[in-house]
Amino acid sequence: MAAKKNTSDSGSGVYLKKSPVLKSTRGAVGETWWSKRFVRALEDISDSPRLSRGKRYARNGSVTSIRYQAGVVQAKVRGSMRTPYDVTITFRDYDSDEWESVIDGMAGQAIIAARLLSGEMPEELEEVFTSAGLSLFPRSDDDIVTTCSCPDWANPCKHIAAVYYILAEWFDENPFFLFGLRGMGREEVLEALRKRRSAVAVAGTDVPAEGVVEDAVCAHPAFSPEDYLRNFWKAGSDLDLFEFRFYDEPVPAIRRLGSAPFTLGGKDLSERLLPVYPVARKYALGLTDMEKDR
Repeated sequence: MAAKKNTSDSGSGVYLKKSPVLKSTRGAVGETWWSKRFVRALEDISDSPRLSRGKRYARNGSVTSIRYQAGVVQAKVRGSMRTPYDVTITFRDYDSDEWESVIDGMAGQAIIAARLLSGEMPEELEEVFTSAGLSLFPRSDDDIVTTCSCPDWANPCKHIAAVYYILAEWFDENPFFLFGLRGMGREEVLEALRKRRSAVAVAGTDVPAEGVVEDAVCAHPAFSPEDYLRNFWKAGSDLDLFEFRFYDEPVPAIRRLGSAPFTLGGKDLSERLLPVYPVARKYALGLTDMEKDR
């Protein structure tokens, strides 16, 4: 059972799990493309025998706790000693210039931007990092700094490997933790992406995308509120790229976004909206069937 202090993956957030055990009882670990890719990346750069033993540890409950905060993963893993070993995993984070390149790449592709802003993790995202000369997933030992209080000299030891596999399944539910491990939390990335996309939209209406995008009407009085209203229902060039994809996800997207920053009638807005999602999904599926029949 997860004991959540804070579900944010920003620098100030803390996410804690007590006694995590892999849901996968045999074979591969991870259900989503990003979790599978994370495991494959680790297996490419790590010692396979210890990874196998680590997977057994992750399945038999040897990991007693795992904690994520500010891009650092800390865990306790039982071994041959009475006291659990302390494990710390830190990924190389990217500096502001590197993240600028990545976010520019995200914003430059409408479909990727739209899916990220809706809480999805598009597979094409990996290409964006590659184009920026970076990688979302570890590429070498230099990408990860690990410590374990056990006497095994190997890296990873089986205790560190166990934490890797717990992380992989954790990413299934929380893909934006991958961003946090690289130095930017979910909200930071999405806010930067919204600003980039707003700048593109303003530029597309022949309004210079200078200064604060949110104040574009005031900053450029020649473009009046009436102009915005008149063009509101007109399709932009990005609409040609828009497409619907439906996924059978056990966790609704609104839950993956976390708690809303405000309430309605004393109750979290996300909880209020939760019953709407299956109804909207059913309606949207009906619309796609109508399109097929035309």
